[in-house]
Amino acid sequence: INIKKYLLGKYKGDVRLVDKGKALVIERSTMEKISGRKTNNCSLVSVARVINYYGKKMGLTQITDDIYKIYGVIEKISKNYGYNDIKGTFPTKINDIMRDGFSAYGYRAKCKGIYTWDIDTVRREIDKNRPLLMSLLRGFYRDHTITVSGYSIWRAGEEEYPILRVVDGWQPGYHYIDFKAFEEDLRNAGIGSFNTCEGTENDRF
Repeated sequence: INIKKYLLGKYKGDVRLVDKGKALVIERSTMEKISGRKTNNCSLVSVARVINYYGKKMGLTQITDDIYKIYGVIEKISKNYGYNDIKGTFPTKINDIMRDGFSAYGYRAKCKGIYTWDIDTVRREIDKNRPLLMSLLRGFYRDHTITVSGYSIWRAGEEEYPILRVVDGWQPGYHYIDFKAFEEDLRNAGIGSFNTCEGTENDRF
């Protein structure tokens, strides 16, 4: 939760911020608070966060500002794609659930899964004011989906380290990921994915 303290403890050399990047303000309550129960619904809560963000921050006024109601809509949609409380959501269906979630409020959205790991994906989406979902199959966030809301670039010694700002749903608030270390772990692990979302030409986002 403390970027500078983390970098000082892990890497050699002076630590400094070289690019403040960008940070989007998104809903940061826990999965349990949003859904009303503790279960395997991380992807659904993340989708609800994104839709809630577009309603509150990007002026999509047909979307309710009540994230609890948004979650209820998303959970209902997700059952059409095989969701249940035990197995959760299959990662390749997240984009379909998110697209249908926007459609439920009258908006067309282009949502897609991205299966390559690159900080440029995060930078591009965040710079365009679009939070994205990140799903992992191993490591600290094993079998979990989190919401990426920002990034910054730090230097420790002679190396630069991209840092992601995320909401993980386990604890309230923002947390941070050392993307370079995380990316190396994923190369050894295999599958993970981002899910992005943007409006069509006729829509406002």
